[in-house]
Amino acid sequence: MSVNKEKWIDLIFLTQCVEYEDGMTQFIYEGVGQAYLLNQTYLLRRALREVGFKITKINMYYDEDKEPEMLAYYTNIPEALFLSKRVHFADWANEVCHHHYATPPPSECDEESEVESDDPVA
Repeated sequence: MSVNKEKWIDLIFLTQCVEYEDGMTQFIYEGVGQAYLLNQTYLLRRALREVGFKITKINMYYDEDKEPEMLAYYTNIPEALFLSKRVHFADWANEVCHHHYATPPPSECDEESEVESDDPVA
């Protein structure tokens, strides 16, 4: 997979919700706090620069305690381009093996610790 495809996949992993306004892409994040605001902005700015785009505007919505609860990052990525790049993420996801377990399978370490904890002498 080309480096450019990998960078688009990385960007898409940073998205929580994607919306489009006036033909441009927005990334929406809910349930955020002050630390999240700083970290997410930094990570998103880096990922956008890697693919040649940037944040053009940030709308922050606050709760009654004046803490950020929702962020809307507006970008200069055209909607059609972003939609076409999402296929890279779908291709990557199809290549990755997915296993779903109701409970984690026991490991040798788990079995050893159970034996030790059941020892009445210990």
